Amino acid sequence: MGMFNNVTCLYKLPDLEVQDEVFQTKSLFENVMDDYTITASGTIIWHRKEYEETPEEERPNWGTPEWDSPLGPFIGSMRICEEEDVKMDFTGSFNFYTHVVDDTTLSGIEMGGKTFQVMNEDTVVEWYEYKVDFFHGKLINLQKVDKNF
Repeated sequence: MGMFNNVTCLYKLPDLEVQDEVFQTKSLFENVMDDYTITASGTIIWHRKEYEETPEEERPNWGTPEWDSPLGPFIGSMRICEEEDVKMDFTGSFNFYTHVVDDTTLSGIEMGGKTFQVMNEDTVVEWYEYKVDFFHGKLINLQKVDKNF
């Protein structure tokens, strides 16, 4: 699966059913879970964040039995210390994508007294992918990418 960046697209998409989705991309800068927005007017914004270590006593598992679990001390170990929206002067192209699962086509499976929804050979998954072209931070083209799986 690997790392990726998140893209929110406020610019009108050809498929309105995914307009409010958060998309992923692996073709925009470094894939470090950064967040980007394509605005309704077609500019691209990077939501830059800097992180610092959270003191142990401020972490959610501090002082609980979960602290002694293998990941206990790491949960909440970093926090955002600085945020800034940066208008990008980006020239180039990238793809972003998501998928939507038709929940009515999932199967239920019982495990440990709980029911989980899982995919099967009849599960309907719709793939949505778009390619965008920018020139000096301004969207000049958005097109749907057809994928045949």
